[in-house]
Amino acid sequence: MIILDEKYAIDADTNCWQLCRKEKYKEKGTGEEKERYAPFKYFYNIQNTVARYIDIKQKEKISSKEYKSLNRALTDLKKLQKELEQKIDL
Repeated sequence: MIILDEKYAIDADTNCWQLCRKEKYKEKGTGEEKERYAPFKYFYNIQNTVARYIDIKQKEKISSKEYKSLNRALTDLKKLQKELEQKIDL
């Protein structure tokens, strides 16, 4: 598993790549609350998985701020994409 940030990770099995999101769950039997990265999107290659992660982070950025300029929003999105790519060594 590749931990991308506090909310997302990438995992793989024999069939596909998985984009995972951190979630809370209660353990059966004990009822103890725990956290895990659970898959929520599936891809054929890691490039598409990373591209989807970047897309999600850009949408989170746009929805968290009110922009009055399209140019400023696009600049911020490009900057975020570069930061994420550097973080995961693309």
